[in-house]
Amino acid sequence: MGAKGDGKTDDTEVLKSAIASNLAIYLPTGRYLVTQTIKLKQSTVLVGLNPITTQIVLANKSPGFEGIGSPEALLETPKGGDNIVTGIGLDPGAYNNRAVAAKWMADSNSYMNDVRFIGGHGT
Repeated sequence: MGAKGDGKTDDTEVLKSAIASNLAIYLPTGRYLVTQTIKLKQSTVLVGLNPITTQIVLANKSPGFEGIGSPEALLETPKGGDNIVTGIGLDPGAYNNRAVAAKWMADSNSYMNDVRFIGGHGT
């Protein structure tokens, strides 16, 4: 896939490209730093090793996630999707006041399990 998962390199475009061209994505151990919402397609399956060692992390002070306004999601599913997300930690960062970890709009046939919502807002 090409993502570094080192917590320093911006993996946003690599993750978006992987989602655009694959139905299933496995993220091994790593902290995948992003600066934009990661939007899944209708049937995207996203699997990590576990939510402590595999995390999608929003960079602190990311434009679009700061200041006053509507909430913005780190990870978002499409309305009515049949998505699967498992084994992933979601960290919206400590200094992104509008960030929420997930916006789950998938239907009842979707599945989110073994997902940990980490920190955020100074905790």
